[in-house]
Amino acid sequence: MYFIQEINMLGITSIDIIALLYFFISWLSYARFASVKTQSHPSLYSVLHDYRLEWSKQLIKREVRIMDSNLIGTLHRNASLLVSTTIFILAGLIAVLGATDRAMLIAATLPFTVATTAGLWEIKVLLLILIFVHAFFKFSWAMWQFSITTVLMGGAPNPDEDETLKQIFIKRHTLLLSLAGTNFNHGLRAYYFGIAALTWIVHPLLFMLASSWVVSVLYKREFRSQSLRILLE
Repeated sequence: MYFIQEINMLGITSIDIIALLYFFISWLSYARFASVKTQSHPSLYSVLHDYRLEWSKQLIKREVRIMDSNLIGTLHRNASLLVSTTIFILAGLIAVLGATDRAMLIAATLPFTVATTAGLWEIKVLLLILIFVHAFFKFSWAMWQFSITTVLMGGAPNPDEDETLKQIFIKRHTLLLSLAGTNFNHGLRAYYFGIAALTWIVHPLLFMLASSWVVSVLYKREFRSQSLRILLE
């Protein structure tokens, strides 16, 4: 009873609760669906694992590995850039949270924006903060995994060394690259759903529509994109 009273005081309507639940169900369901479908159907990220495996095999054959270190350096910088970008986004959202009244006035000028209370507004901003905190952890972990891969590559066996050592390196190098790529992908996925969450400021129905749209975009890019077709060919 007390919980219901608190919800009423915050100005949370039933459509807001439904939209929020729909958002989390969409995100979690798609993540589970993509994980299961990748095991039986080719996806952009499962195919990239095969290319990473081929990269590891070719790396072993080269005595000079400057190109390989530059490639991993590029991947590391991409993750680092998104870590920095996420920090700026979080700083902006915290600033918005500290200026609730002014931000609400600006948002109210947008067309079709529903009236909201200060409490509900803060919940919407807190949701965005949680999403981008999640993205920060994923990108920072991907960045660290790319760093580990660089260290591993520094101890890669030479072309004339024992074949067993080569196979161990190939397996470890490929798996680490794929783990880093998976975390990077999850960070990008959080950005997509962060954009969907942003629409909650306008209207909860738009929030639900944007959540469905994000799932559709992610599915097409991971399982039906032209990039995937090119890699499979």
